[in-house]
Amino acid sequence: MARVTKDPEERKHEIMLAAFQLFATKGFEETAVSDIVKKVGVAQGLFYYYFKSKEEVLEAVMEHYTKELVCKIKQITMDSSNNTLEKMQRIFDAFFDFGEYDDRMISFAHSPENADLHQRFMFQTIKKVLPDLIMLVKEGIDEGIFVTEYPEDTASILLLGIGTYIHSIDGFFEQKEVFMTKRKSFLEIISKTLGVKIGFRSQETGDSS
Repeated sequence: MARVTKDPEERKHEIMLAAFQLFATKGFEETAVSDIVKKVGVAQGLFYYYFKSKEEVLEAVMEHYTKELVCKIKQITMDSSNNTLEKMQRIFDAFFDFGEYDDRMISFAHSPENADLHQRFMFQTIKKVLPDLIMLVKEGIDEGIFVTEYPEDTASILLLGIGTYIHSIDGFFEQKEVFMTKRKSFLEIISKTLGVKIGFRSQETGDSS
């Protein structure tokens, strides 16, 4: 069988994703590099061309997700087709859109054993997106949609507060119904914190909250 040649970044991502899937199903300690390369169908030397260890793969996955999220939020803030209120809701939803990662992978990333790693990347993400959120809050104030005298503090508290809170809820990332139950309360908290009078629209029903 002829060897399939792929773009280096595509191959690296493939190895990274396969490793993360195995960590989530077999466990980090129980997953060997040989398991990863077997799943991808490449030589073991190729793994070490991209990564020094399993730990580096895990770091790469978190970094990749962080970059995707930051890029997504910047795109939302620059999208002129949505008003400020719609942008704020889309940013909120972006934090819970895990794309290609299935439930087991999400659960693994948020497990107690990875708490320190996840917290570090969470704070890195917040630091990178905070300027965009502050800018959005100020735009909302100028448009008369938001009412607050402290846009910087308000944006910081929303990001840090909700981000920290959701990680304290057992089963938040493993149970869809838990997220759906909490989502409405989060939108109400954001609305009241920003002094919104119109309200956000519910993703499920289209009703204002």
